[in-house]
Amino acid sequence: METNLPFGWVPTHLHIIELIEYAACVQCVVNNSGTAGAHTPCHYDTYGCNLVAQVSGKKRWILYPPEDTPLLEPSRIPYEESSVYSQINFQRWKETEVPDISGSHPHVVILYPGDVLFVPRHWWHYVHNVQLSISINTWLERPEDEEARLAEGLVKYFMANISRNISPDLSSTLLNPNEEETAFVELEDVENCIRHSFRYVMDHPHPSESTRSPPLSMTANNWMTPVTFSHVPLKSPEAKKPKTSTRDLKLFDIVRAFCDQRTVQTIIEVLKEQQ
Repeated sequence: METNLPFGWVPTHLHIIELIEYAACVQCVVNNSGTAGAHTPCHYDTYGCNLVAQVSGKKRWILYPPEDTPLLEPSRIPYEESSVYSQINFQRWKETEVPDISGSHPHVVILYPGDVLFVPRHWWHYVHNVQLSISINTWLERPEDEEARLAEGLVKYFMANISRNISPDLSSTLLNPNEEETAFVELEDVENCIRHSFRYVMDHPHPSESTRSPPLSMTANNWMTPVTFSHVPLKSPEAKKPKTSTRDLKLFDIVRAFCDQRTVQTIIEVLKEQQ
């Protein structure tokens, strides 16, 4: 079911407006321009939340809440700082279709010129340009971002060590094109970033993220933006079929395991215990 939310949405959601640091909004990024058919692979951002303003053209967004993460097959390959990609190829579906991912909770949003979309923290999104399109966006920092920076520092440290010790062909697959310098970054600089974030996290403890995250119903109803929006009915997940064959463990399987959010979080907890 599609609903046009009224413009009166803003006055009744002033608590969201109060979260915005307007000085930061001056630093909006105009990096979301593209021709019709261009797309952004499905991913979520590890830092903050996002405001996206559509300037011209039309974009179609498909968003998924954080609870859908296991269904979207997260991966840090190709590596890009602060971006966790889905291993699912969304282009295998037609541009007007909603991906048939069993058990997921897709939300479809069409952005027209003048619309502003609020993307909550850790919400997955796949973006398709319906027309030649220009949009601007800015990230709003959250208190929990410092621990996310610590996790990102640990992932970057691992990727930097791996990428400089494998063949250039493998390294180009491991790293996104805009992260090629990771293979040449000074490791001491990364270590210093990790130390800084770790000190901050230790000096500013906060509740675990699971106690802070709003339930899905609250997120979907109150935090979506005043644009055309549809919530696709939930489809029960299918039982996973047992694997009938095995395959050799590959380098990138090991890299994905080391950079998995659960692995990195375990490392952070061990580091805390060592203090």
